[in-house]
This record gives sequence, C-alpha cells and structure tokens, in this order.
Amino acid sequence: MRIQHKIIAITLFVLFFAAQAPAVIEMEMSMMRFQGNTISVGDPVGELVKYFGEPYHREKQTNWIRVRHNRVVEREVYIWFYQLGGEYGGETDDYKFVIYDGQVKKIVEIDY
Repeated sequence: MRIQHKIIAITLFVLFFAAQAPAVIEMEMSMMRFQGNTISVGDPVGELVKYFGEPYHREKQTNWIRVRHNRVVEREVYIWFYQLGGEYGGETDDYKFVIYDGQVKKIVEIDY
C-alpha cells in the first residue's frame, strides 16, 4: 500500500508543476498597427526600423531552399523581436518578425 501512495503523490506533484508551466501562444498576422503606423507582410525592413526602431533581440538562421530539381540555395533568415506598448503603465505585447530578402515575410504576436 505504501508504494501505491508514493506513486500517487509523485504523480500529483509532477502534474501540479506541469500545470504551472506558462503556455506560449503564437498567432500569425498579415499586418500590425501600433501608434498609427502599419507594417504588413511584404513591406521593406527599412519601414519596420523607421516605425518601430531597433528590435530588442535578433536571431539569424541559415535555411536551404530547393529552387529547381538539383539546385539548392542558401538563404539568411533574420528573426527580430519587438516589445511594443507599455505607454502610461499599460501592458506590452511581444512580436516576432521573420525577415529575408529585405522584406518582412511573417509577423507573429507572442502571448505568454
């Protein structure tokens, strides 16, 4: 009997801490608006920097893409993270922008 009680206690302990782990939800968007400025998928990176400034974090990835039967091309993909909002004590929202070929290719809102 004691072994069964220990197994149940350990299982409940693990489930309790698993339920406490924060969930990250990402929602892809075709455009976003902040303080009267709009950025859409396909806009040049210069507009992103002009409207929102420099990102708080950047990542760089190398992807390989097949363009023809036997031809593979290397592509540099940049992921920029922005934290927008927070004016007058309000909440901030996190956004991820996927950039390659000098354009915004994906906008993702990140909810924690």
